[in-house]
Amino acid sequence: YTLACILDQAGRTSEAVPLLKEAITNDVGLYMAHVRLANILQDQHRLTASVEERRRAVDANPEDPSLVFELGEALARAGEMAEAQTTLRQAREANPHNVRALYVLGIVAGQVGSTDEARDALTQFLARAPSRFSAQKVEAQRRLQELK
Repeated sequence: YTLACILDQAGRTSEAVPLLKEAITNDVGLYMAHVRLANILQDQHRLTASVEERRRAVDANPEDPSLVFELGEALARAGEMAEAQTTLRQAREANPHNVRALYVLGIVAGQVGSTDEARDALTQFLARAPSRFSAQKVEAQRRLQELK
């Protein structure tokens, strides 16, 4: 796993992937190998495969709310909006301090027509997000205006 991470960082992704798969085969609980592989697949625009690796990461470590959020975000990226909405709700419940979950949930809820939920999530995001989320705050305000 460590060698795979080093190779991936060095831009030698094609060498890292088989090592990550081997690490997962030897230790299915090595959730970070699933996360790393999901990131690689996402970078390759293989969104369905990336979602599956994120599911495996959650299965390997279901107590980590960041993994649930990353799965919800990946589902949204893959166009699976209904499942993304459900998963992002779970992420929000698991970690109410994750403002990114509020932001993505607001966007997804708006896209599936859950206007009240979108409005609530985006309003909470605007109230709680730190200044480093300035671009997302502008986008959230724009989306709120569209929901009115």
